[in-house]
Amino acid sequence: MSEEEDATYAWRNQFIFKLINRFKEPGNETEDFSKPLLRPVFYNIYPLLIFVYSLLIICGIIINFSMFYHILKFKLYRDPTNAFLINMIISDVIKCIFVLPISLAVMLIDNWIFGKFLCFFLPILQDIPFHVSMMTYMLIAVDRFRMIDDPGKPRIPAFVCALGTWFFAVCIVLPYPIYTTYLDLESYHQTSFKGVGMCFANLAEDMQDYMRGLFIGTYVAPLSIMAYLYVKASRELQNVEGPLAIGILEASRYENNAENDIIIAKLALHETYENSGYFDVSYTVFVWIAFLPTVTTPGIYASWQMSRMAKERLRGYFRFSNRLRNAREDSTASRSEPQTIVTSNVDQLHHFPIGSISGSNCGSTGGRAGSMRGSTRGSVSTRGSSNAPSPDSLSINNMRRMTLIK
Repeated sequence: MSEEEDATYAWRNQFIFKLINRFKEPGNETEDFSKPLLRPVFYNIYPLLIFVYSLLIICGIIINFSMFYHILKFKLYRDPTNAFLINMIISDVIKCIFVLPISLAVMLIDNWIFGKFLCFFLPILQDIPFHVSMMTYMLIAVDRFRMIDDPGKPRIPAFVCALGTWFFAVCIVLPYPIYTTYLDLESYHQTSFKGVGMCFANLAEDMQDYMRGLFIGTYVAPLSIMAYLYVKASRELQNVEGPLAIGILEASRYENNAENDIIIAKLALHETYENSGYFDVSYTVFVWIAFLPTVTTPGIYASWQMSRMAKERLRGYFRFSNRLRNAREDSTASRSEPQTIVTSNVDQLHHFPIGSISGSNCGSTGGRAGSMRGSTRGSVSTRGSSNAPSPDSLSINNMRRMTLIK
């Protein structure tokens, strides 16, 4: 098939082409547009996408609720940093429960089946948690820098600032319905397009200016402010010694801006009919990566709260090769211990009669009587040693004991 035919085939698989054919031939209802129609590019991979998205949703919900329970149980919310983390938990739970499932369905389904309300409300629901997360990261950076620069200053009121992030995010997304259009096809042809509609963005010139300003105001500016604050904080920490510097460096691991990759992907890629399939798959992967902080942030928090002993124990669970090697060494050492004890006993018993004989002979010194007494003692000792078991018999008996022990 030539490139021209490929382009024609890709165009004919588009949902809009099917709608045009339905308008031309209203009686030819081969497909029901009120039911979900899977995009052709996802025919073979949609089970894998549903699995990885479901895994991310389940893990995100469980880990975030565990983190929330830990903060409440130990009353850590009194610290402003942990209060900001509660704000992050709320936004992440909203992402996992509401945003992720609906976003995946919109990406997989070629037609719009969610009605007029979700057409206007879904973009708002998708972007509010991301703006809240970004503003919360920036507030954590500002609070941390204030604490390093002047520890005597009062901390930022965390709960008031957290409410401010939600208010700010809502104000940012309020113009979204202006640039969203819903086309009810049932009003054009009631029999052929019952319950069928189209939802799309109005790509006007002012819409592009609005998106550029939104990108600069919600991504570039907060990221630049955070980079500036962390550079200044690192310079301050170079002159600070003690637990404060260590605690701040440990807490700085919370910053994770992976969710903003989706904004870069939107601006960097240009969709055409030729690359629409690759665009859909790449966009789905970028969206999954953008939601990864819902799992990584609680994981970093858990590693920060764990003691050193717990971290070492956790690392040991993943060192399977070292555990097997240590088990083999322990089993080998336990088998060799009885053999070492018996061998040492054999050596002691083997040298005992010889030492007694030589000691008796050494005791005979001076004169004939002394030599005779020495020889007598020697003979007595020899007779005593002849009644005792010989070294060879001792070694044989001990070898039998060793075999029984084994």
